[in-house]
Amino acid sequence: MSELAAFTVLWIEDQLDKVRTGVVELRRLLSENLTLPVEIHEACSQESAQIVLSELQSLDLILLDVILPRTEAARKAEPPRVDMNAGYLLWHKLRKQSVFADTLKTTPICVVTARARPVFRAEMTNDPHLLWLDKPIPPSEIVDKIMTSLLQSRNCPDSVLGQCGLDAESDGGSDGKA
Repeated sequence: MSELAAFTVLWIEDQLDKVRTGVVELRRLLSENLTLPVEIHEACSQESAQIVLSELQSLDLILLDVILPRTEAARKAEPPRVDMNAGYLLWHKLRKQSVFADTLKTTPICVVTARARPVFRAEMTNDPHLLWLDKPIPPSEIVDKIMTSLLQSRNCPDSVLGQCGLDAESDGGSDGKA
């Protein structure tokens, strides 16, 4: 039997410095609950996410905040500010417009955000491989959702999900999307 590779997660969050303890806690909780190690890569903007994505050989899950800093081009055109749709634009690019679209078309994306424009939320939650989590979210709940997404991304049998205390039929998201 071949050895399975570690789970690979990309966390795209503009305030990583404020959630640093959350990243550490997430790593700890996942390592306690999964038999495979979890590699968490971090990005704080669209540009840094695209760089990380181009360097990764495989990816099991993307954690995405909808509110991200504006792109470099947008910053040159206007004063720096956060953009209410930068995460949406990145999702759209990853799913539909880029070289990443072929390889990331079915990669689970977990949107973890405090606020987003309803029109973006409506379109994004039509993505069958996206789950939406509103901040704040208890660490135990996000770990359960992430574990389910990770195991499903590897097509783990229902028995493995059950051994991890997860519901194989779980939709994983607040909007009924997995």
